[in-house]
Amino acid sequence: MPNYISQMRQYIEEKNWHEVGNLAHQLKGNLGFVSMHEAVQLAHEINRGVILDNNYEEISRKAARIEELFNHFKPAIEAHIATCP
Repeated sequence: MPNYISQMRQYIEEKNWHEVGNLAHQLKGNLGFVSMHEAVQLAHEINRGVILDNNYEEISRKAARIEELFNHFKPAIEAHIATCP
């Protein structure tokens, strides 16, 4: 997920909205797997926003929030992964 998040931020900077939407779609499943429901909703909104309303400033804010949430929960996710066989 960290690679997807940083890649999405790069695509936002490049204004490559098609790829932003693709990565947001991929992130929905990954974020859901670790029960990051707010981030899943944000990824869904980014994906829809790229397709429907093109409010790129809002898309950028939502991507930043996903990154913030992921960084907050990253230690817990890594600790859980470390306990998996």
